[in-house]
Amino acid sequence: MIPCRRRELVVSTSTGLSFSHVFADLSASIANTIVPAAAFSWLVPQGQATVQLAKCNFETSGYVLTPIKSLRYAPPTGATFGATFAGDNIGIGSTTYTASVVKTDGTAYTPNGVIKDVRGKVALTGAGTGTFGLYSIDQIYDPDIGSTYDGTVDVTQYIKSLTLSVEEDGKATCEISAIAKLMVDAGVEQPDVTSDRPVRIALSDGASPPVYQDFFRGTLQPPRIEYLDRDTSYNWATYKYTGVDRSGDFDLAWLVESFPYDGIYALNAILDLMSIAGYDGSTYFSGDNPLQELPYTTNISKGQYSLAPDYGDTVGSYIEKIKQEYYATWITGWMPTATGYLYQWLDVDSASTASTMTLYQSIADATTAGVAEVLRPQRVIRSLNSYYEQPECTQVTVIGQDPNTGIWIPYTQIDNAAETADTPPASRPRNWRGRPVPYQYRDPALNTLNAVTASCLMLYNRLTTGRTLIEFDATFLVYNVSNRPVWLGDVIKLMDTDGTSVLGNYRIIAIPSIEFVQENTPGSSTLFNVRKASYRAVRVSDGV
Repeated sequence: MIPCRRRELVVSTSTGLSFSHVFADLSASIANTIVPAAAFSWLVPQGQATVQLAKCNFETSGYVLTPIKSLRYAPPTGATFGATFAGDNIGIGSTTYTASVVKTDGTAYTPNGVIKDVRGKVALTGAGTGTFGLYSIDQIYDPDIGSTYDGTVDVTQYIKSLTLSVEEDGKATCEISAIAKLMVDAGVEQPDVTSDRPVRIALSDGASPPVYQDFFRGTLQPPRIEYLDRDTSYNWATYKYTGVDRSGDFDLAWLVESFPYDGIYALNAILDLMSIAGYDGSTYFSGDNPLQELPYTTNISKGQYSLAPDYGDTVGSYIEKIKQEYYATWITGWMPTATGYLYQWLDVDSASTASTMTLYQSIADATTAGVAEVLRPQRVIRSLNSYYEQPECTQVTVIGQDPNTGIWIPYTQIDNAAETADTPPASRPRNWRGRPVPYQYRDPALNTLNAVTASCLMLYNRLTTGRTLIEFDATFLVYNVSNRPVWLGDVIKLMDTDGTSVLGNYRIIAIPSIEFVQENTPGSSTLFNVRKASYRAVRVSDGV
């Protein structure tokens, strides 16, 4: 009798008759005690049986070789393989297991940029009372990431206008209008043809020397060139660039090999995916830690995984998959932070609802409240709209699948109060729809009831609550102490028109437009910088 695969008992006989039994009530996500270390007995439902038992002994050392694998690319000199094991200890005691990559004949292998045909090798050592039930091994080396030319050209004075947009998915885009001849004269090489040109947009604190706060880093595409009528020279032409933040690097990083993330923490999966796109997670990841343990299936031993990217997935699409299934309410994206421009994950369900900036509806109100004169124009909104966004549904069903039996695993959460049709208007909850409005999500990767339940509750919290939203225009909001712009996840307090009452605290969820324009003031050669923005925010508290 060999307990294995976390919920399976293999019974083998000396006559060659063997069978296995899967205990459907046990979870594959944890190591279970299938056969306790105690006395046991056989129950024969009918007739009689003769049972003879013998203790299992195991070899104290051995190894396993995988079939030959022809790699897509020959690993470069200096490449180091990391190994991910799937399996469980069998028997008494623990077994030491180590992995290496070897040549096809089993001899030692050193990456040299030439050899592509290799095998995986796992060496096992134990006391003879147990072994390691190896289901699979995945051996991976990080891709060789190059660096672009790091020379810089400051083109601030040649920019006619700059517009940015940050939507609720956290991705930021930009549009830049620049004077063509001046860009060439400034030393920008091939300004009309170069693709994926790195760009940095930052705020100066006005000090000498200035300290800059990055609020956009990404890449530009070749520009559209707008010529003056009947003049195809660059003398009066304008470059119109479009760009995307570093999320564009995630979307261009294709996962050319499929490898599993079964049973590891979501954070570790995200950090690994970031490294594939060329970003060291220990340097660039910030915010709250997504510590959900991802689903695990013992069918790994059959070459089946719960979470393995498909060929054609990108780093961006797979991170988004993890987010939507387990962290749908979180705010994510590349953001300006106190420690730099970083890839941030924010758990808004547990985040503080206290405001970090107060906004007023008139200069007079800001003055009465004691706002410093130089900051008053920057703490007043110019327009305001408010609306209630009804919930997308009243009930959520998530369906996973047991990998061993193929049986679907459903879980449903229903807001009955939001569905009750005959509730009087005065008693209706804010998210009332008066009818069942279902939403269903199905994913076989959710292979346990715990995983299905967690995903269902996350979607339920996002889709059934409804939101009170505001949209307002203001001067581009910047914290005067840190010089950091107000960004997604930040909470602002909005005062009412009387200057003393609070409309509420609102969390910024999008910045649809940030506009910078350089204009010549009439009669003056001094450039006047217009900095305005529109914001979308969701109500989080009364803010009193």
